[in-house]
Amino acid sequence: YDNIDIVNYSWKLHYNNWTYKFFSESFQFQFDLPGNFTINLTLADKEGNVNSTELHFYVTDTIPPIILNLRFENNLTTGGKVKVSVVVEDNLGVVGVFFKVRFGEHSQNISMNGTGEEWSCTFEVPTFATLLQYVLSVVDVDGNWNCTVGEMVVEDSIPPIARAGGDVRVPTGTLVTFNGKGSKDNIGIKSYHWRFVYGGEEIILNGSEVNFIFYIPGNYTVSLTVTDYSGNSALDHIFVVVYDQYSPVAIIVGGGSAYVGEQVRLSAIRSYDPDSGGRIVNYTWYFSYHGENITLYGENISFTFDTAGTYRITLRVTDMSGKVSEESVEVVVEEKKGDGDELSGKAKGSIMEIAVMVVIGAVVLVVIVYLGVIRG
Repeated sequence: YDNIDIVNYSWKLHYNNWTYKFFSESFQFQFDLPGNFTINLTLADKEGNVNSTELHFYVTDTIPPIILNLRFENNLTTGGKVKVSVVVEDNLGVVGVFFKVRFGEHSQNISMNGTGEEWSCTFEVPTFATLLQYVLSVVDVDGNWNCTVGEMVVEDSIPPIARAGGDVRVPTGTLVTFNGKGSKDNIGIKSYHWRFVYGGEEIILNGSEVNFIFYIPGNYTVSLTVTDYSGNSALDHIFVVVYDQYSPVAIIVGGGSAYVGEQVRLSAIRSYDPDSGGRIVNYTWYFSYHGENITLYGENISFTFDTAGTYRITLRVTDMSGKVSEESVEVVVEEKKGDGDELSGKAKGSIMEIAVMVVIGAVVLVVIVYLGVIRG
């Protein structure tokens, strides 16, 4: 202001290596660069009086930094280390880059190292991680921020640990429980597969806990394969010994006496194995005949003796585990009787037949008389 009147306004501004002048009571100017600036104002009135003043001020930067390139230098795997690099730029300069990682409930804030445009950091991936969520933040000298967010699937490279339990020794017919719940994985187990050969066939059972009844004695190798959700697998083995408790029981059906030239039939059909699920797998018959050892096989046998005598025939039965049992029977073989003896036998048979017919006739007669009396 002036007591008479201001007739001249002169403004001077130094900006970006240039000097700008304005001659008006007011003016507008757009600052594209931040920094400290000074504007000089000179006033003149009608009498030629002159006065000057200066205004010092600071232009604040409002342009945020730019994130150009974020990259993961290696694969994201459980239990591994990962290097992250980023390229940033700003009109004034970046003073800080921060990388925040989150794996489920676990999070970590990391200050990246670098100057200018290149920044980097390294972090470890937890063994339990399945998904990475991250936030990259950048700040410039005037406190302007920029950030980017993202997520990545973590590759599980750690195999599970298979634990099939302890070895087992049981008698036949026992229900055996296989328990693989002691198996472990950093993320989780998806499947349990049990395999073994039984009776010549491969048995496959699925589940962390399964049952199987062993009726056939023997030594079995049982394998457990566990697989996690990323396809990593592990293998463990146990041994199962199934044994017979009892020997089989040999029983011979048949025997007694026979004539020379007749077939003698013997059977082991009543023989059995008392073990649960047990069975007899071999029937062997042996005896001495004409000075030679005769051996026959099968549940049922027949043999024709052409020489009279008493013969001791032994049956040996064997079960699935190789246990045996024996029983013997004597067979008496006689010569056939002569013709006279045969006729005498026939005569005796005829007399017996006549006697039976007489008795039957008498009974019939009594019944007829009795009926006649009742009707009379």
